[in-house]
Amino acid sequence: MALLAAIVAAGDAAPAPALQLNGGAELELIGRALFGPAESVATDGVHTFIGADSAVLVLDAEQTLLGSLYTPGMVRGIALSGSHLYVADEDAGLRLIDAADPE
Repeated sequence: MALLAAIVAAGDAAPAPALQLNGGAELELIGRALFGPAESVATDGVHTFIGADSAVLVLDAEQTLLGSLYTPGMVRGIALSGSHLYVADEDAGLRLIDAADPE
């Protein structure tokens, strides 16, 4: 949750209301992902993979965008198993990506 809230897009200056959680804690949206709707997230603890629109974004532990991989369809889901990233790519089917060295 903190990862998604920490990605700030240029020009996103409109303040968002805080979200009140049970127990009184608040979450505040401070930005948006760079590529449209983020529908799925997977992490190996070092790298984070975000399915956003028709791209898989790769971020490091400091939330720096390392790169992106574009797919023919909309990314609907991501699962990480070992060094393999499984991407549900709408009508284009299931994509298998080698994520052993995402940098």
